[in-house]
Amino acid sequence: MQKVAGALGSLPFHISDDERREIAGFAISEGLRSGLVDPSRQPIAYFKKTAQRLAIEHHKKKSKEILVGDYPDECLSVASSEKEPQDSPGRHQEDAELWEALDEAINRLTRPRERDILRRQSIGQDDDTIAEETGRTKNAIYQGRNHGVESVQAQLRHYIRPERMEPRRTSGGEQ
Repeated sequence: MQKVAGALGSLPFHISDDERREIAGFAISEGLRSGLVDPSRQPIAYFKKTAQRLAIEHHKKKSKEILVGDYPDECLSVASSEKEPQDSPGRHQEDAELWEALDEAINRLTRPRERDILRRQSIGQDDDTIAEETGRTKNAIYQGRNHGVESVQAQLRHYIRPERMEPRRTSGGEQ
């Protein structure tokens, strides 16, 4: 059981020691009940593989849990790639003032889900990537983005041209 629980330490996510022992015990009992374990053909490797599968399933279920109460933002957001917003493709130097205002507006959003989705989209991630990395559905990403965009538009209304208003025409040598 110690060898099986020890193998769970190499997974890319954190599992407490108690959870490791519990998952290892469950993997061993599941393997023995299945009747597929042959003592002459490395049963420990089979138990380790089963434990890893169970740990991943446990992590997926656990990551979908919703925290209730007051928690710091670090608990609610998933770490993204190392990419900084200003280094993202599509952000040109001449638009730096606008991007800075947009980043500040995103940081002022009160809902962590919307803030996280808009930050990720502002650095160029698509819906599929965001859904995969955050463990949310594409529909949840779509809704979070729409609500976040509405909030950001309200904050940046002085940067946004009103609807149905034609841009000012240039005259003479103006550009």
